[in-house]
Amino acid sequence: ADAAWVISQLGGLNRGTRAWTSKSVRTPEQRGVENYKGNPEEAARLIKAAARYFGAATVGITILDRRHIHSQERGKAIVFESADEPYEDEEKLVIPDKCKYAVALSVQMSLDNLQCSPTAISSAGSSMGYSRCEFLVAGLAQFIRGLGYVAIPSVNDLGSSVAIGVDAGLGELGRTNRLITPEFGPCVRLCKVLTDMPLVTDKPIDFGILEFCKVCKRCAEACPSNCLSFDDEPSFQVKGEWNNPGHQAWFEDSPKCLAYWQESTSGCSICIP
Repeated sequence: ADAAWVISQLGGLNRGTRAWTSKSVRTPEQRGVENYKGNPEEAARLIKAAARYFGAATVGITILDRRHIHSQERGKAIVFESADEPYEDEEKLVIPDKCKYAVALSVQMSLDNLQCSPTAISSAGSSMGYSRCEFLVAGLAQFIRGLGYVAIPSVNDLGSSVAIGVDAGLGELGRTNRLITPEFGPCVRLCKVLTDMPLVTDKPIDFGILEFCKVCKRCAEACPSNCLSFDDEPSFQVKGEWNNPGHQAWFEDSPKCLAYWQESTSGCSICIP
């Protein structure tokens, strides 16, 4: 399980493989050519093909809703400014105003691994998912930069991958308060890349998960920490300060979940497969 984390540990918020800028990729200007000039529809097809090449199971594109971006990380405010490039100083992390697009990405986790939860085998499946996300966002960000555009790679940092994934049509929010996809259910890890590259966007989808989750409740029944809601309907009522308010959901009791994670010593994925 520890070995599966190795790639994910190479990056962090504006660090390593998740750096917001890079000198290791040649820009069009350095190669003596113009920036990529395809129309937004062609550009979206190109970016989706590249994302799959770098390991994405599914990919969607949305206009970035700034409400999904964290207000601060590492004690620094995350702000939007009129800037040519993203940057970080002693007080803040700056995203250029022109970064209006979010490429939402998923990687599939091993169902066989996760069905062994809570053990080191299931933990390895989750860890491998994070490492695949790390490689995916690093590669896709470099690809976009090579076309002459800004690219900000992110896994769990910077903003809500779930909310961005819902907006981009990757899936719907389920009873676990996590994304459920039509292809792989909840057995995915999510990541994203923000960019100023003009792209045709996708729309949120409805494939029946809300109505299904109202009656299924199997994840809540299986949860050993009793942290998942049994309510018939989602609501706007949060369980505590750990929940992000402002949207309708089945909110989880995260401290109970964390306590069981710590007790099991290997994490828990029982609600996923």
